[in-house]
Amino acid sequence: AGLLVYLCVFLALVRESVFRQRHAMLPTSTPLWGPLDSEGLSAWFGIVSFAFCGLPIALSVHEEMERPQDIVKVACCSNACTWLVFALFATFGYLCYGDETADVIYRNFPAGSYERSGAQAAISVILLLSYSMQLMPVWNCIEARLGDSPHWLVQRTATVILTCVIAAVVPSTLVLIAVTGALAAALSGFVLPALVYMLSEPCPSACDCIAAACLLAAGAIGAAKTIV
Repeated sequence: AGLLVYLCVFLALVRESVFRQRHAMLPTSTPLWGPLDSEGLSAWFGIVSFAFCGLPIALSVHEEMERPQDIVKVACCSNACTWLVFALFATFGYLCYGDETADVIYRNFPAGSYERSGAQAAISVILLLSYSMQLMPVWNCIEARLGDSPHWLVQRTATVILTCVIAAVVPSTLVLIAVTGALAAALSGFVLPALVYMLSEPCPSACDCIAAACLLAAGAIGAAKTIV
């Protein structure tokens, strides 16, 4: 359902690009490659970590699967589909708006237009359908520590309210995603897996040690540069 909603937003982007092309409103120069800078790489690391580091969710899904041995195939297919959608949005949006491309693509649509209003409604539907899945690892951790006091409904309601407060305090989507990805995703996807493996494996090979060290370094350096 979420991908179908994204498809509606993408079709709105295509319609907007056709309109801009007919009225000669497309950017004159949209280079796909440019000089790398530290700020851009830091933002890229946080956003990519946030988007593709699904280890906490994968663990929850793994526990509920009828065939847990297929988790690698499921994760690879899910990440491939997600990357394809993100790549299409990013490339098409940049070719359409150039350097004026907004952090959230529907903000480039004309204010009050059907495309913008429909995209906002579509994003709301996506969040409504996926929010409980995204927060499931957090809820499991809270319930494991607090038990049934207070009631699980109170715990989950308080968590949702807290996320709403954070969203109101940090209105920049780019900053919020980058920092969240650098802190949470880098920790769960780079640092913790390497540490847990090295501590639990009695005799790791040289290749495993090098891979673990690279993961630790990538997670620590990427998180530090994104936050700083």
